[in-house]
Amino acid sequence: MPTQDPHKMAAPFAAAERGVALGPNQLNNRISDLHFCAIQVHVEDFADIRAYFSTTKWNRLCMAEKKRFMQIKENHLVMWSLGLSFVAPAFMRREKPSQGRVCSPEETDSEEVQLWTSGLTAGHGSSTADRRRTAAPKGGGVCRQSDKEVPNMSHLLKKRKLDKNVQENLYFDSYSDVTIHEEMIADHVRTNTYRTAILRSSDSIRGRVVLDVGAGTGVLSMFCVQAGAKKVYAVEACSIAEQAVKIVKQNQMDDRIEVIRGTVETIDLPVEGVDVIVSEWMGYALLHESMLNSVLYARDKWLKPGGLMLPSKAELYISPINDLVVEDRLNFWCTVKDQYGIDMSPMSEFAKKCIMNNDIAINLVTVEDVLSHPSRLAELDLHTVTPEQVASVRGTFSCECFGSAAVNALCVWFTVSFPGDDKPLVLSTSPFKPETHWKQAVLYLDSPRDVMQDTKVVGEIHMYPSEESARHICIHVECAIGEHKKQSKTFSIPDGYSDAQQ
Repeated sequence: MPTQDPHKMAAPFAAAERGVALGPNQLNNRISDLHFCAIQVHVEDFADIRAYFSTTKWNRLCMAEKKRFMQIKENHLVMWSLGLSFVAPAFMRREKPSQGRVCSPEETDSEEVQLWTSGLTAGHGSSTADRRRTAAPKGGGVCRQSDKEVPNMSHLLKKRKLDKNVQENLYFDSYSDVTIHEEMIADHVRTNTYRTAILRSSDSIRGRVVLDVGAGTGVLSMFCVQAGAKKVYAVEACSIAEQAVKIVKQNQMDDRIEVIRGTVETIDLPVEGVDVIVSEWMGYALLHESMLNSVLYARDKWLKPGGLMLPSKAELYISPINDLVVEDRLNFWCTVKDQYGIDMSPMSEFAKKCIMNNDIAINLVTVEDVLSHPSRLAELDLHTVTPEQVASVRGTFSCECFGSAAVNALCVWFTVSFPGDDKPLVLSTSPFKPETHWKQAVLYLDSPRDVMQDTKVVGEIHMYPSEESARHICIHVECAIGEHKKQSKTFSIPDGYSDAQQ
């Protein structure tokens, strides 16, 4: 496909969006309430779609959205999960522009289109030609969705459980793009804390063998060499391992760092044991898409008795918050009449349903929004915790509010600690600390409650893997605010392939 000017490509695509411009928070809040649209795209075309985002929205998306976008390509197809309704422009199609057409309502109701829109459940694993015959609408048309033409097809995705190999491929493929690594390295709090922790542990690393689980670009492995490691095995499953090899060689560390392509569960190390395991395994809300199970597998198989784990401990915290932005958005519909003479207050309930849904929203929470001191939910000792314990993390919380406000959400964050002689070094994602790319996990309550000074917010939380994907976390909350009736709700991070358990 000939190279095209991304600015020119952006114009027809923006027109196809019909003026819809979704910001990061809107994407998070609306993804589960809008239609999904699938478009047939070849691998080389994917860069053109990515180019559009590079020139317009990409920098405004949070990491969760970027990863979700990178995960939507599989087997020469893209599942477009950003909630847009459009006819794909010519540069996204193989056929000539004149050949594109809108599917009729009868065709969009057909089994073919439903399979196509739900990600080719019947066509996975077949040849490219077979997948096109099975999945594409008749005549190679592109589906245009509207409230009248197409029923909401998101229910087709909710209970579909992907094959484990597909899940793993999607997960690792999401780390093959430069943007993810750019954001992680640019996160100074994250990267500098790891560097400081590794250099502070130089007495335990010098002359020893280190295993880096999920090495990515190899930056942690190189920190270990700077700390005096004799040998570092940098294990990385995705194609970014090829770049790690180049970076290691560029820094003249290839005599001490061996990059191994594969997962820790499938590779063999040329040694019987290692002295140190280092890994940046944490995901949103600590456990979403995290590599912790792989780290524990490596620990049980290779870490010598008394070996060092970096980090060595993880903790989860929670506080009630008052999200003023959400309040303003919900109140907006009551202000329209004063501006335009049209009463749109009935939209308030619909807006509440869309915004305060079952999604785990990954947002930045300001200190001013937090209504109490944090309550610790759980602690994981990385030297002793088991995969079974990680699969079911439970905790209770009790908070006393600072003053008068309305609690409309709970905020969850985590810390990880690195051992030190005097005191541990802590990497924190707290709203009271400098921003990280993890931000905070926000759980919106169905019924906001007014609180006063010392009003108690108490409850229980259960974190567990989604049935659709073991890497995706679900959070079940039981919460009571003051004298009000207990609320119960289950949350998950939205995904382009499967919605989490309701």
